[in-house]
Amino acid sequence: MKFNISSCLIAVAAFAAGIAVDRVVFSPVEDTAAAEGARVRNKESSSLSSRGSRSRAISSQPDRSDSDRQREESREEGADGVLGSFRDAMEKLQDGGSMDAKTASQLLQSFPPGRERRHMLEHLANVWGRRNGQVAIEWAESLDGSDRRRALHSALHGWSEEDPAGAAQYVAELPTSEQNLHLVHEMAHRWAESDRTAAMEWGASQGDAAIRSRAMGGVVSSWAETDPAAAANFASTIDNLFVKHQALEIAARRWASQDTASAMEWAQG
Repeated sequence: MKFNISSCLIAVAAFAAGIAVDRVVFSPVEDTAAAEGARVRNKESSSLSSRGSRSRAISSQPDRSDSDRQREESREEGADGVLGSFRDAMEKLQDGGSMDAKTASQLLQSFPPGRERRHMLEHLANVWGRRNGQVAIEWAESLDGSDRRRALHSALHGWSEEDPAGAAQYVAELPTSEQNLHLVHEMAHRWAESDRTAAMEWGASQGDAAIRSRAMGGVVSSWAETDPAAAANFASTIDNLFVKHQALEIAARRWASQDTASAMEWAQG
């Protein structure tokens, strides 16, 4: 198959940009649910272990009064109770139970600011997103600052696992911004992992050129992970020049990171 000179130049420019860039920008989307679940489980285990150790240490301190020890132990028991309540709520949600905004906010408010609270927020949003993406997103949007950003991202990842079409359409309808366009790319990538054809048709149907470009780029980046040659050949057939150039660059970088010689031969062929 012959490629025009612009395709060759795009590919060569992509190689020159550096394979390292590709590994950062177009790396496979992390399995957030598994990662967050493992992280939360590890956090819960270490929290319970450390609290148990602290309780034993408190009891063994001879110079502390009984009232001091009782107050400290009460605080530890209260913290363990909060974590236990959160774990119970997550197990019920995963088993098909319901969640509402009031309960979610109460669970979140039961944790003091810090790393543990952030982990619990992300885990709650992710699990809820898998169960009911739209409702989880609505709750996430009611939060402020970094809580809102973390919850939205985690809920979207959970939603995309169960309903990638719904998650992709949601981000495509957000106000246009670089951050939201990145989400379009990410959701299209995740959708293409399970149904490339459907994700491709959806991406090609987007009326906004920027959204269409990012969506098709997400599909191509997913495809290029397993068959970069086919992804590059597909990208070269896209009619819209802007979308075509973006997709070619993504495919070329991915291919170059796996087999530079073959990718260069394709670009020059």
